[in-house]
Amino acid sequence: TIRLGAARGRVLSDGWGDGALSVNDRSLVLRFDVPTEAGDRRALLTGDIQASAMRRLEPESIRAEIIELPHHGSAHETAVGFVGATGARVVLQSTGASRSGDPRWDSVREGRVWLETSAHASVWAEVRRDGSIRAGAG
Repeated sequence: TIRLGAARGRVLSDGWGDGALSVNDRSLVLRFDVPTEAGDRRALLTGDIQASAMRRLEPESIRAEIIELPHHGSAHETAVGFVGATGARVVLQSTGASRSGDPRWDSVREGRVWLETSAHASVWAEVRRDGSIRAGAG
């Protein structure tokens, strides 16, 4: 467990000790639980994980209001299902122009705030004390 202010970070996958995983799939996956007046809110940081690591994570452990899109938004069936399973309302995608607006994400993009660094130099999300989530660019 990692503490950051009032938030508690939990390592969901550290990638160590499994030579069967690719380098990207050994990325650190960290979920922050943030206490609020309305109960905990979660933010999921996924690094560069790809399909193998996504399939290894427990479905309940990935539920989050905010997610950093895995592997810069590399779109494939497993990744789309993974993002849908999180239930996230805010998706932050650190990506280049070639992955910006990829239509393969459309089925999970609708109804979410989806912010890309390729369109906005920087993106952010915050959990407020009342439990609301804010997100934006710049």
